[in-house]
Amino acid sequence: MTDEQPKPEPRISRQLYRVGKRLIGGHFEAAVAKALKRVALEQDTTVQLLLARAINDLLERHGEGRPASETPPLRGGAALNALAEASKASAETASKRPQTPKRGAKSR
Repeated sequence: MTDEQPKPEPRISRQLYRVGKRLIGGHFEAAVAKALKRVALEQDTTVQLLLARAINDLLERHGEGRPASETPPLRGGAALNALAEASKASAETASKRPQTPKRGAKSR
């Protein structure tokens, strides 16, 4: 009989959309923050997406293209569901690949 505790399930971050991203910030008057939130609400979008569009417009004018994603990030359960689906699809693809013999293994 062993007293080993079961290993806990690995936790998946609920902020997967931040992986590979960097925070870009600035300090502005409270009125600017309120105006951005108001515009985002009126356009049924997020401040993040408003900023991405504005940054892309600026960078495009300077010949840098539009590198900021203008796609809303998946959050919470939607992000976890997307991760689970991607993981499942990856596992299915891997299981369909033909097995290659290991180096030094004798073929029968």
